[in-house]
Amino acid sequence: MFRKIIFLASTLALLSQTVLAQLSITISGSKFMVEINKQTMTAKIVDYYYNIDDHKYPYSTGERYFKDKTNNTTLLIPETANIDGEEYTITAIGQAAFAGYRDFIYIKIPETINEIGDYAFFRTALREVYVPSSVVKIGKRAFARCEDLKRIVLPANISMNDNVYGDCNPKLAVSIHHDPTKTETRKIQQELLAKATPTTSDIDENIPVTSHRAENTFAIIIANENYQNDPDVDFALRDGNTFKTYCQQVLGIPEENIRLQEDATLNNIRSLVNWISMVADAYEGDAQIIFYYSGHGVPDDKGNTNLLPIDGTAKDPATGYSLHTLYQKLGSLATRNVCVFLDACFSGKQRNEDMLVAARGVRRAKEETPIGNMVVFSASQEDETAHAYPEKAHGMFTYFLCKKLQESKGNVTLGELSDYVRQNVLKRSTVMLNTTQTPTTSSSPKLLTQWREITIK
Repeated sequence: MFRKIIFLASTLALLSQTVLAQLSITISGSKFMVEINKQTMTAKIVDYYYNIDDHKYPYSTGERYFKDKTNNTTLLIPETANIDGEEYTITAIGQAAFAGYRDFIYIKIPETINEIGDYAFFRTALREVYVPSSVVKIGKRAFARCEDLKRIVLPANISMNDNVYGDCNPKLAVSIHHDPTKTETRKIQQELLAKATPTTSDIDENIPVTSHRAENTFAIIIANENYQNDPDVDFALRDGNTFKTYCQQVLGIPEENIRLQEDATLNNIRSLVNWISMVADAYEGDAQIIFYYSGHGVPDDKGNTNLLPIDGTAKDPATGYSLHTLYQKLGSLATRNVCVFLDACFSGKQRNEDMLVAARGVRRAKEETPIGNMVVFSASQEDETAHAYPEKAHGMFTYFLCKKLQESKGNVTLGELSDYVRQNVLKRSTVMLNTTQTPTTSSSPKLLTQWREITIK
């Protein structure tokens, strides 16, 4: 009897460690109810908006169908949930989790998901679905009654019921992908994401054109979106290309003075920095330099910060390009001034708030001090996320940076630009995402009292 009591106590202790707790989370403006498993550090999405408690019968969620109007948007299902400082990998979408909701027409399912429950997307407004190869099981009628569904792509060798997509559009096209590589996954996911992304933003239209020619101004633009070893950065390529257009049309920088590098490797970044160094030497102090970066930033375990090239990995910050090195190289150049714009964060997070690196291994990022004639605009403070702005299809920092250049036609001081970007990003992130993103501007000690009066044009 005594042994049975010990066994029962041990069992109860084990169960207390694996007890499933339901908690609400907000990621990139979307609200989810997740069920977490503290032993496996995994989570399952059990509801969206967390306002319907009954997950047993899909028809009990019918009120969703009538309440939520259809919007031309993509629902980004998160890869992880950070709860009380602990990171949980989201591995499943629960029964009827999204059933009846009609405020999205595309979904981006991450490769962390391995199971989609019964009725998970029943009677939604989905039009196209790509199920990644990580998913090994789909429950009954998971995509049934989706009357607008025109295409679904499934992985080979998946376990599912015949009526997974029953009572859908009679013209529904079902296909199987047999080569579950990350390249294929990314290609199809981006294709679907692009369909629900605005083709243009207001900053991509009616861009002012100046007659001014900034012959002695040179720009490096790095736009890192498609990473080989880490999650992609939504809209980074678009950020870089839009900023290049503003450099040419608004600031008057000749095209031959601009180096745009999409998806830069470590060697690409080194080569660009070497090029700008040679330019500065050739112009003997009469050049103005702009350095723009959109992509991942990553801190190491000592708080040192790095730009992450697409062939690097957040798990090894040594594969990045040190921000300290960048400041030393640019700040030591003989120039009129150097303006650095960083649409990246160094908190270990991605644009969607998911952790890029495990939180326990990251210290608060150190603030690097600019040197020489340098002014640095950063998208967020050291412990914050640099968010995307999906409605505008840009990074939030880049959007408001370009918006001010558009409104002012480039006739703006760095102080005015800094104030505008900071105020608008802070307001928008607070209202839209219920979190703060606070852009910062820092200068070298040499420019401490005069940087605000410098003009960018």
